[in-house]
Amino acid sequence: MTPGEILFSVNNELCRDNDSGMFVTAFLGILNVRTGEVRYSNGGHNPPYLFRSTGVVELLKKTGGTALGVMENIPYVRNKIVLKAGDGLFLYTDGVTEAMDTGGNLFAEQRLEEVLRRISGASPEEMSRGVLAEIEKYAQGAEQSDDITIMALKYMFSGQKMSLEIKNDLAQLERVAQAVEEFGELHHLPPKTVFEVNLSLEEILTNVISYGYSDDNEHLIMARFSLSEKELEIEITDDGRPFDPLELPPPDLEKPLAERPVGGLGIHLVRNLMDELDYQRRQDKNILVLKKLLNLK
Repeated sequence: MTPGEILFSVNNELCRDNDSGMFVTAFLGILNVRTGEVRYSNGGHNPPYLFRSTGVVELLKKTGGTALGVMENIPYVRNKIVLKAGDGLFLYTDGVTEAMDTGGNLFAEQRLEEVLRRISGASPEEMSRGVLAEIEKYAQGAEQSDDITIMALKYMFSGQKMSLEIKNDLAQLERVAQAVEEFGELHHLPPKTVFEVNLSLEEILTNVISYGYSDDNEHLIMARFSLSEKELEIEITDDGRPFDPLELPPPDLEKPLAERPVGGLGIHLVRNLMDELDYQRRQDKNILVLKKLLNLK
């Protein structure tokens, strides 16, 4: 069913025996994760904001639509947009824009737009927390007058590219492996290639997470995948201590294990699994690029 058909059906169901006259506002969107297309309809809810990777923030084009539960057999118009990599949606309840300060002045849509433009490049979590922080700052201790609910979504996949952001937590490695499996399946990569990429990423990311930081704070690590007919390129960026793994000498595999220096085996493995490695330190970040040659014809 289309979003409009779904809202039509739900509206009629809620209208049935609704003697109390209660109603529900709802925004419904269906995202095709492979193409970035979002088909949506609105049932009387605040229109979400569309934020582009370029920093542009604008209201999503309205479709009209009455709140659910008010009157039966109301049609709901469907519309669609296409998200590109880095674009996203910011959904919220009116408790956000109708939050008041001690003088009874509203936070309002204009202030929300200004905040979103300022933080449009942030992650969904950072964006949500950033808006909440601005509301609390604006309220100056005034009592909350309505519920405040936020949902932020950022589309990170486009064509033959994918971006994956993880925290410095070893539990996140399972998520990385799953994303690589899905990327490989989508683009028909050989199972051997997917296995070797996953093994290399596990080695690199385990080292970054385990040894790259001098504090116990939360850090973000970004992996960007780019696929062409000839190669798969993966760029790993972290804000840990400066460390060039390519400077490590190759281990002497002829020596007994007890006589070898600690470290170096992981990057040796990655060197053998990948076709090219490159390291740079830019803007206080480690950037390691892995390349794997392919033949996808």
